[in-house]
Amino acid sequence: MKRRLLLSTGLASQYFWVYQALDIIVRFDILLGLFNLIPVWPLDGGTILLNLVSRQTAWRLRPLFSQYGIFILIAIIFLGGPYLGRLTNVIYGFLVG
Repeated sequence: MKRRLLLSTGLASQYFWVYQALDIIVRFDILLGLFNLIPVWPLDGGTILLNLVSRQTAWRLRPLFSQYGIFILIAIIFLGGPYLGRLTNVIYGFLVG
């Protein structure tokens, strides 16, 4: 159900806590999906990245990701967190309306 329809019917004001809970769940789910696609090896984005490059490049990147992947991931979380939040809001606006 589109958010505009929910707001126009008055259900959002009547069941505000349900609306808030669903809003948080959807935003968190989008953020988790985006986070999982970060191209670092322990996440699915790393597997996708290694499948997109040539076998030789993937063979060279695999030890690098396994050794430094967690540090790269921590750096991306701290440096790219605001960008993930903005991207989450854009996708949320597109999906929910």
